[in-house]
Amino acid sequence: MLSPFRQLSHGPKPARKTILVAPPMTAFTGIYAAVKQRDWFLVLVAFTAILSEFMPLLLNNVPFKVTQTWVAHLVCTWLAIAILSIMWLVVVLSFFIKWPHMPADPSTIAGTMFYVFDSRMLWSMEGLSVLDKHDRDRRIGDLGLKFEFGTMMGLSGRKRMGVDAVHDQT
Repeated sequence: MLSPFRQLSHGPKPARKTILVAPPMTAFTGIYAAVKQRDWFLVLVAFTAILSEFMPLLLNNVPFKVTQTWVAHLVCTWLAIAILSIMWLVVVLSFFIKWPHMPADPSTIAGTMFYVFDSRMLWSMEGLSVLDKHDRDRRIGDLGLKFEFGTMMGLSGRKRMGVDAVHDQT
């Protein structure tokens, strides 16, 4: 959910790489989307989430049972330790990733509205909500706008934190 905002905070980006990106619903589709966006931290997080899918199977075989072999017990134990170590490293690495300041949680509708409220881009997208997804995305892409996240001046003349179209297209 936060990845498009992190991408936007690094500078102006086209709509297809930011505001038109639908959040992936599973780690499997998430790793594909992350590779496509070239967001390597997100690739690592999605890969770790895929590894976590195997943890119940591995942890079930960690307590030695008479119905399993010693080798299966050792393999499952050490694979579980390896996956847990990778997860731990990803958590530690996440502390070194620069995230933008976000006063509202964008995973909610209210949080998303907080970031687009009072932005100039809304006027250029008027009437697009009645179109189907494919036509809407194509029309937004045809506008040729680039979008940015950060502190900016809203339509009301007040400074705000949000997403808006960049006017200088140089």
